[in-house]
Amino acid sequence: MKSLKALPNADLSLGQVKADSGETFIPVALEDAVTYWTILSGQGNKKAAALLGALAIEALKRRVDHRLGTIKEEEEYEAYTDMVCTRLMARKAWTDTLRDHHMKLYGTSPTPEQYKDWTVTVNLALFNQKHFNCDRTENMTPDQQRLIIDFERTATRMTSKYPTATPGKIIEKALLTF
Repeated sequence: MKSLKALPNADLSLGQVKADSGETFIPVALEDAVTYWTILSGQGNKKAAALLGALAIEALKRRVDHRLGTIKEEEEYEAYTDMVCTRLMARKAWTDTLRDHHMKLYGTSPTPEQYKDWTVTVNLALFNQKHFNCDRTENMTPDQQRLIIDFERTATRMTSKYPTATPGKIIEKALLTF
């Protein structure tokens, strides 16, 4: 899984083991792995935080799929988790950038209403709808998720390119590239 490989020392130096099926895996007690990633997350490691979020979402998705009798290949879950992890990292980078830029310009953090307004502006421009019922993971298609990841990364870069622009202007400039 790409998300795991993105973390420093993700294999916890335990080496790899080959299963009877021929599949190679890393033998890590789940509790140890979660503890490790939680510590990294608490130290500000955004990849660890995104991975924990993505794994929690995947676990819930697997439970629902199991209850509904939905059968999926392991590769499908891995691709889904990687997408969610990437989206969570892009979203966190973007909201952190908005917060930091707003603080630099105005001396205060944006209000929840400002975040909501910015999100609605972007959603209307990119998807022709105001919101995704507060659940982008379940209510966005994979193509929509890739698009919002690309937008958030672009908008994050725009902030350094236009250091005196308001967050609204940065969003406008970023949307012009889409």
